[in-house]
Amino acid sequence: MLSTLNKVTLIGKISKKPEIQQLENGGALCRFTLMTQDYFTDKKTGQKKESNDWHSIVFWGDQAKQIYPKIKENDFLYVEGKLKHRKWIAKDGTQHSSGEIFAYEYLLIAKEQSAQLSIEAIYPTENNPEKPKPLQEFNASDLDELPF
Repeated sequence: MLSTLNKVTLIGKISKKPEIQQLENGGALCRFTLMTQDYFTDKKTGQKKESNDWHSIVFWGDQAKQIYPKIKENDFLYVEGKLKHRKWIAKDGTQHSSGEIFAYEYLLIAKEQSAQLSIEAIYPTENNPEKPKPLQEFNASDLDELPF
């Protein structure tokens, strides 16, 4: 039987000053936005373009207290976590929803290392093709195990 997996891995730049909130139960919550960039080639012009995405990151408890003094706006950060969605109705009756990354691992990336994170390192050109290697070989009988 197949198990499920909810895992998000991001490397990006903190785009807003992180906030920390002390909770009534003594815990803490650290929240910030991480910006990631995606690169693609415009099919019409052949020009390389950039697309930005902003991700809401949340650390809880002791990790929130540990990470908050270590990070600041414009720092590069590696984050692992799980995607959580929530819905709520505001006092005025409007419905809202949001997706957040509930993080459980992080690594602060030094400025020197972040400079090495280039388009070519992430998306090799045709002159430098790098094909991904399969995680494992599988048989047609393995397809019976898929949930769809």
